[in-house]
Amino acid sequence: MIVAKLSRAGVDDQVFDLEPGQHRLGSDFGCEIVLIHPAVASEHLTLKVEEGHVAILPSRGAAVMVFRQASQQVVTLESGEWAPFHLGDRLIIADISLEIEGIEPESEAPNGLSERPVLRAVVTAILLIAVTGLNMSFSRGPESLAAALAVPRLSASDSGQPGVEEVVPQPEPDAALIRRTLAGLGVKVESLTFKDGRWQTILRVGDAAARAHVLARLAELGLPVSADIYADREIAEAVTLIAVNLNSGAQVLGLRNGVVTLSAIHDEALREKLVKTLKSDVPGLADVRFQDPSPVDLTALGKRITGVWHGAYPYVVLDDGAIVRLGETLERDVKLLAIAEGHLLVEVKGEQKKVLVDENAGSRVHQR
Repeated sequence: MIVAKLSRAGVDDQVFDLEPGQHRLGSDFGCEIVLIHPAVASEHLTLKVEEGHVAILPSRGAAVMVFRQASQQVVTLESGEWAPFHLGDRLIIADISLEIEGIEPESEAPNGLSERPVLRAVVTAILLIAVTGLNMSFSRGPESLAAALAVPRLSASDSGQPGVEEVVPQPEPDAALIRRTLAGLGVKVESLTFKDGRWQTILRVGDAAARAHVLARLAELGLPVSADIYADREIAEAVTLIAVNLNSGAQVLGLRNGVVTLSAIHDEALREKLVKTLKSDVPGLADVRFQDPSPVDLTALGKRITGVWHGAYPYVVLDDGAIVRLGETLERDVKLLAIAEGHLLVEVKGEQKKVLVDENAGSRVHQR
């Protein structure tokens, strides 16, 4: 069995099987191995797998490097050329590395590798957003924090039982003090709980640099804390890639504390699909919101009407020369229902409204 392991600092390793055949790796959801990462192209490379052998084909323009175990050197692979992958080698894409077990060391893949397709069911979609799991327990730190976290003990003389030292159950430390300390690091404290003698918290920062600063300060404080630290910029990059892959047309307008605001999507089914995908595939995403659609400006629409025909098969002419007949769309969410003297009757999102038009528009049509 051939097994691949994807790694990135601060993220749990992802392990999955590679069946014989070809596996495309990229950020596009059509690939067999999906990596949502800014450095990964839509179709970055192809892995060709046969029992005991693996070869790599970088796509055109994709940056792919391999650390060769035998030579202890990093080499850059040429696009469009198959390169063998050996046991102990590491494929490198930005800060992502991939290792493969179950292959021969120092053995090139033969020319006749199988090219039969791999079922989509074996696909492992891996989202490598940098989420840092921090587990620290240091003895040093500010006296106020040390006092809040102290575990009192009952001596033998206090208990009346010689030779016995009893540990008093530890009270829950001052949550307000810990929350103030964390907030003082410039982070958003989303949650804070105390369980089994340790703090568990979710923190939010702007980018990777801010996360690194918070990690350093937490180490200095010496808090016994398990923290998941999410960076808004990395979440926004992942959301953008997924929105593009789904052809949603949505753009990221803003992201703060894990809440992303996207441009409006009028297709309800597509909007629901995008939200479901984002919430399942983007760690740290708190909520998805959409910008309210711009209200229809009926006054501006009326000024766009340059001509009106009231005769048989009535229609209106827009400023771009387009002819719109009854039942057709004047612009997004606006359907033409009827043409009357001085105004049009339109339907806007299920409601009927009047659009005033220039009284001379009709005469301009007759002069055409």
